[in-house]
Amino acid sequence: MPPAVDKGIVMNRLLVSVTSAVLVALPAAAQGIESDLRLNYDRGKHALEIACAVEADVVLVVGHRAVPAIPVAGIRLDVLPEIVVYLGSFGGGEARSLDVPLGMVGIAAEAVALPAGSLRLVDSNVVGFGDDLVSATFDAQLRVALSSPPRYSVATFLVAPTTGHVYTLDAVERRGDVVDVYLTLEAPSATEGVLMILSEHAQVVELGSEVGRHVDVYLRRTERGASGHDTYERMVRLDIP
Repeated sequence: MPPAVDKGIVMNRLLVSVTSAVLVALPAAAQGIESDLRLNYDRGKHALEIACAVEADVVLVVGHRAVPAIPVAGIRLDVLPEIVVYLGSFGGGEARSLDVPLGMVGIAAEAVALPAGSLRLVDSNVVGFGDDLVSATFDAQLRVALSSPPRYSVATFLVAPTTGHVYTLDAVERRGDVVDVYLTLEAPSATEGVLMILSEHAQVVELGSEVGRHVDVYLRRTERGASGHDTYERMVRLDIP
């Protein structure tokens, strides 16, 4: 039996160097059923889960979205195969998780599998790692101080695409059983000189001991010197234990 790595080489060749003969041999009717191969991206944990319902060899295709989709061996790739990673053999019903680095703006992923005993590829749904870096990296964690009564705070974090951003707390408001936290990220104006490097920002918001059942964290995005950007977007709801 050939080693597993050989399967990866074969799969890579099927994805990035498919010949017209292969396309004829594997008709379009062989397009994969998404329920057999699923991707799920957890933005909070920056983790990608790959779940395969059948025994198969699986590769992960990573790149920008393909418009139009690329017909490959009976499936249609919605992601340009800029990076193809062989994930190995999956057992039926197996799921695996991969860490996704920050800054994958505009990048998407799609899984492709070759089921055991079959010559027909199946493909998964497509997940994007965030068309917007700030939304993709935003995170909020509830903290509890061991006191009597316990005191709560929310630690928030995000990554901006350039220098020059200002991240501030606007207000903390109580609404029945919910505490609303309002934050603003102010981007530099188009005329400002900035460095094109990622910049991390954090805010720790003290909530006190009377917090109800939930904490809703909102973010407003503005540009310095501009007007008309007063809409807050709820980024996350945190449950009080």
